[in-house]
Amino acid sequence: MNGHTRAYLVTGACGGVGAAVTDMLASRGATVFAADSRRTVLKRWPRSMPVRPLLMDVTDAASIKKAGRTIQQSAAGLDGIVCAAGIYVGGPLLDVADEELRRVLDVNVLGAAHVVRELMPLLRHGSTLAFISSESTRAAMPFTGPYVMSKRALEAYAETLRRELLPLGIRVTVIQPGAIRTPLLGSAARSLASDSARAVYRGALRSAERVLLREMETAMDPSRVARVIVRALERRRPRQRRRVGNNRLRAFVSYLPASWIDAFLRRFLGRA
Repeated sequence: MNGHTRAYLVTGACGGVGAAVTDMLASRGATVFAADSRRTVLKRWPRSMPVRPLLMDVTDAASIKKAGRTIQQSAAGLDGIVCAAGIYVGGPLLDVADEELRRVLDVNVLGAAHVVRELMPLLRHGSTLAFISSESTRAAMPFTGPYVMSKRALEAYAETLRRELLPLGIRVTVIQPGAIRTPLLGSAARSLASDSARAVYRGALRSAERVLLREMETAMDPSRVARVIVRALERRRPRQRRRVGNNRLRAFVSYLPASWIDAFLRRFLGRA
């Protein structure tokens, strides 16, 4: 990019994927503004690395503005933003509390939108915005509702934004990873272990929890996803949507008629 030192912002930088992207970009000589709401971000990277930690909450407008001022004082602009900040909320939709629904939408959707809107003036022509979605958006499954709602909304936001940014020369890509070995997957399993769910779902919830625990054993390393993201950031024309490590059975199911999927799930849920 015209010989300047590349600079990127990564949100959720203390998480598995966010940390892996930050490490990879820094190892390639880029300046990385590593943002996270956890104070551990301030001591996560040695000063010898070109990483500038930012204590930033994607749900707090004042926090984002402050981070923007810091970036503006330290860099001529940004070559990209990786929106990796995210949380998992699961369980039967009839039992999920309103505050939990708001929280997952605030972080996973509105948080990304707030960051992009506030920091848009810092983006250079030819910059790339990368949004981390999930393979779960391919076919909505029981007990994943809050998380899938947020990720489908994020994809709709990213697709609309991509088209609106065409005249500005700023690119947008969506990454849809499968199961990743991060604390997020563990929180997904724990969200299904609640005894407060209504009785009709308890048997199916236990089965779903076992599936997730098995996925934790075979989940991919965050570095695999990070490589895909970094390649997208460095390409002149990144793919609009990139899948990585998707579960083959889940991918196959996404192409089946909805009535077939519902028939199978009716039997699965009937185990309660």
